[in-house]
Amino acid sequence: MERKLLKVEGGQFVKDSKNGAILAVNRNILEQNEARKKLGKKLSGNDDEINNLKTKIEEMFNDMNEIKSLLQTLIHKKD
Repeated sequence: MERKLLKVEGGQFVKDSKNGAILAVNRNILEQNEARKKLGKKLSGNDDEINNLKTKIEEMFNDMNEIKSLLQTLIHKKD
C-alpha cells in the first residue's frame, strides 16, 4: 500500500494512510507538544516526591506515638 498523507480537519495535521498516525505539520505545534511532555514529566516527578514526603511524615508520626507510649510507660512505672 502506498503511503499518502491526508489532510485532517483544521489543516494543522495530516494522517498517514499507511499506519493511521496523525502528524503535526506546524513547527509551533510540535514545540508546544514537546513543552507539554516536559511539563508532564516534571509534574509526575513532583507527585513521586510528594508521596515520598507523605510516607516520611507518616513514619515520623508513628515514631512519635511510639515515643509517647514509652514515656507513658516510664511514668507509670515510676509511680
